[in-house]
Amino acid sequence: MNLIKRATLHSQNNSDSNCEINLWQVEEKKYEVIFIQKVLKGYYYKVDTKTKETVSLAEAEKIFNRFVGDLKKRGYIDIFLTSDDSMSISQPFFDDVKRKQTILERLENNKPSKWKLERAIWRAGELKIKEATPLLINLLGTGDDLRDYCIVWALGWCGDQSAIAILTELYENSQTPEFVNRIAFEALLKLGDEGLKATLQAELIASLPLELGRLARTSSSELFEEFAVNHSYYFFAVFEKLYQVDNPYIRASILKILRSVPFQANYFRSIRRIFKIAEYRRDAEVFAILAYRFERVLGNFNNDLLTFSWEEEEEKKYQLDKRRVYDDELKKPYPIVAYSYQTQQYLRRRVWRSLKRLGEMGDANYITMAVAILLEYSDRDEVVSRRSQFSQWDNYTRDIKQYWDRYADYLTFNHIL
Repeated sequence: MNLIKRATLHSQNNSDSNCEINLWQVEEKKYEVIFIQKVLKGYYYKVDTKTKETVSLAEAEKIFNRFVGDLKKRGYIDIFLTSDDSMSISQPFFDDVKRKQTILERLENNKPSKWKLERAIWRAGELKIKEATPLLINLLGTGDDLRDYCIVWALGWCGDQSAIAILTELYENSQTPEFVNRIAFEALLKLGDEGLKATLQAELIASLPLELGRLARTSSSELFEEFAVNHSYYFFAVFEKLYQVDNPYIRASILKILRSVPFQANYFRSIRRIFKIAEYRRDAEVFAILAYRFERVLGNFNNDLLTFSWEEEEEKKYQLDKRRVYDDELKKPYPIVAYSYQTQQYLRRRVWRSLKRLGEMGDANYITMAVAILLEYSDRDEVVSRRSQFSQWDNYTRDIKQYWDRYADYLTFNHIL
């Protein structure tokens, strides 16, 4: 069977009712028209054949057009009309309608649910649902700081001019947590005009240490990079702010520094923040550099190690404590450790998850960012082929050997390919 033509219509009277009319070629010179009604709530489907037997193409087209006309008189409107090999699949449309409706209902109805509200907020931003803007604004301040962060993040994608005032208020409020303030700045850059962007970046430069502020306005990359080397403590304390400024004078130097900066304490906090900003901005160049380095730079310590404590009541012996060795240290404002093995694996997974979401949504940024990541790799990134060996029990024990290619360990690289 070959699909010759399909019309998809949506009811104006019932937002959950949609119809498809399909004209199929059953055999040579034999055609039939199939009607499918879909009710999104409950996923009800009704299938009906409008031709009692196969008919000619001319007769089938008459039935097809007559039935489409009847539906329009009953209040249905075209979603799209497809034919031949250029046919678009209609099911994704229905899935999108249902998904959008579910998200809006969750945002509007702030009641206990298995689906965390923060997840729905984030999804609204990913899908750029404009109708979610007033609902998101109403949710500000209804939870913890993390919820506010998610709301501001989402408003940058699906918000409009009405969101600028509340975002500006959050950004300028000294009581706003630092991480919410940072994402509010980025959201304002997305929604604001060129004048607002210039004002925000000028204010950010003015807030920098005097010498760095001067260097951020100069075109001398040598002086900028020299300051980063000689005064690394001051430089990397505000490195993410320099990236947020991101003017043409300093961008080349920032890219160069990102390729070599160590993933260690006093450095990595800024690196992680820059990664999240680049992900939000869809900055393919910076995102690709860090994605590549997360694959290549091994974690500095194992954060799964548990502590032991001396228990007097338990025959004076060491007992395994449920706390991890580095828990207390990592809670400090400036810990002496950073970038664990677990953090490395998380960031590797996050790179691909972010990229995968773009691809699934048909976002053109997927192409730009995927290409940028692939271009980071070359023949010099080969590693020695590895072999895994383990035992398997299947009535008897046998050794299984698994051979891995030289590029097998690069997660995102392989997923893109």
